[in-house]
Amino acid sequence: MRLHRFSLLGLLACAVSAGAQVRPGIDVVLADSAHLIAHRRLGLLTNQTGVDAAGRRDIDVLIAGGYRVTALFSPEHGFRGLEDRPGLPDAVDSASGLPIYSLYGGMPLARLAALDSLDAILIDLQDIGARYYTYPASATQLMREAARRGKPIIVLDRPDPIGGVAVQGNVRARAGDPDSAFVGFLPIPMRHGMTLGELLRLANDRLRLHAPLTVVPAAGWRRSLYFDATGLPWVKPSPNMPDLESAIHYPGTCLFEGTNLSVGRGTALAFQIVGAPWLDTAAVLERLRDRGSGKGERLPGVDVSGTTFTPRAPTDGKYDGVDLRGIRLHVTDRARYDPTKTAVALLAAIRAAQRDSLRFNARSFDRLAAGSDLRRPPRSGAAGSPRSRGSGARAPRTCSIETLAVARYFPRAMNVIPQPVRDGFGRLLDPLVRWLIRRHVPPNILTTLGTLILVGSALTFAGAKIHWGGFLLLFSGVFDMVDGRVAREGSMTTTFGAFYDSTLDRVGEAALFTGIAVYFLRGGVPAERLTAAVLACFVALAASLLVSYTRARAEGLGLTAQVGVAQRAERVLLLGVPTLFFGAGNRGVLLFWIVLILAVATSVTVVQRVIYVARSAGTQGGGRAARQRETLPGHAPALQSRKGH
Repeated sequence: MRLHRFSLLGLLACAVSAGAQVRPGIDVVLADSAHLIAHRRLGLLTNQTGVDAAGRRDIDVLIAGGYRVTALFSPEHGFRGLEDRPGLPDAVDSASGLPIYSLYGGMPLARLAALDSLDAILIDLQDIGARYYTYPASATQLMREAARRGKPIIVLDRPDPIGGVAVQGNVRARAGDPDSAFVGFLPIPMRHGMTLGELLRLANDRLRLHAPLTVVPAAGWRRSLYFDATGLPWVKPSPNMPDLESAIHYPGTCLFEGTNLSVGRGTALAFQIVGAPWLDTAAVLERLRDRGSGKGERLPGVDVSGTTFTPRAPTDGKYDGVDLRGIRLHVTDRARYDPTKTAVALLAAIRAAQRDSLRFNARSFDRLAAGSDLRRPPRSGAAGSPRSRGSGARAPRTCSIETLAVARYFPRAMNVIPQPVRDGFGRLLDPLVRWLIRRHVPPNILTTLGTLILVGSALTFAGAKIHWGGFLLLFSGVFDMVDGRVAREGSMTTTFGAFYDSTLDRVGEAALFTGIAVYFLRGGVPAERLTAAVLACFVALAASLLVSYTRARAEGLGLTAQVGVAQRAERVLLLGVPTLFFGAGNRGVLLFWIVLILAVATSVTVVQRVIYVARSAGTQGGGRAARQRETLPGHAPALQSRKGH
């Protein structure tokens, strides 16, 4: 009888345990800590994931409970989580009638005025467990403004959906500014194992915000629990996070966003697949098998297989409507699976199998990877070192991927300005870029100003004020460098912005060479050189436009063509620096020879790019890849690049 009694108690305990449900922070604060929000004017940063255990919206539950919510704030993807574009405007919640102040666009002054009127700010967002997610950055931005005003912050915490035990991947070296380093600004691993409340505590400490921060924990959650063991309803945290399987892969496969491979956006398997029209799945899978042969290094906890898929209206613009060959990942053992190591191994296999097809958007990839190490070739004998912090956290042994060696087709000298020099000048502009992002200056305004200055340069050249023409040309180049960076790093990229930028660049170049031709026609050079000078202007203009077009068209086909002796930066410097210091020279001889050299160099660059694309396309196998639809000049769907020079 006693044995039966114990058996019955055991069954009851199991039943209670199986039916137990994690309570998110919204349920806990209402049941146990209502004094934190009672009799206060409340603001709420949330989206579609801000629901209680029964799936009811936070805002509805709070209003029904008599709490005074007066303002709503929304992160990337908007209040309802349906948007996947930058520059989201402020709005109104149709159900409650409350204003929604967008932290991903919107009007900063209106947002700050609303913040001034509040007594406390609630934050309820579902993070995904990976460094790249932007919700912590939005929450930190709001927390910083609240701290400056002495407003308390109350985080209604939620579980880490992929568990709080595993900590995997490399670690960002130091904390960044959430305004300029919007993606992955915290010094945490790719898979960080933390909740949003824990991330904001870290941000509050590392950025020294001194915000009065309270975290209301999710009751009943244990760090070993994945989301499907919490009993909570799965609400897509973002449009391309369909289920928990995608979330588990995301800390690794998100790296492929910085390449010319699709991650499955526009399909039901986003971040579970990667692919491209040029991908040789058999060769890649063979490389992965070879990697494990005899070494005990086969990728644990995951099944890797070949597949095909077709993205439909993908929000990253990659291969819309194109049939792609791909690699699919399926988790078989969560306890053994390391998505970061798997992704880097897959990237290495693709690089080894198809070195001439894989392309990196260096700035985007490095932002995701917290540096350029994963793009660079491994040093001889280096197997990678532990870089992650926490339990069992190690960087993947295959910790770097080689970038395309342009020198395979052209000597390094053919790219006149070395990449380290370009990167160094870019770092000099970092403070300006951050300042513009903090001031929410639209990139299209910068593009317009740069074009107006370039047109002014053309007018001064035409008016024989050559020194001023060179100065204004170089000054316009600064705008040309920062508008794209502000768009990308400030998460303000748009399809129209890319089109607008590319169009005005062509307008500026046409104006510039026309202005120089007018100078020549007005007696800037002797009569015997006039025909050659004007012809050189038109050849230089036509070739400059073709230089831009060849790159844009190549990227639209999933290739690249960023090579040549006269890319945009070289053209600006070659024309701007000598004319700034020496003018047109005696009887226009200096300007004449500069334009003549530009005409030849840009024509050579066009030929270089055509040859380069021909050789790159020839390495993709016997059959022709499916042709993509025509793209906007200067806007490559494969890499979502704002610049196309």
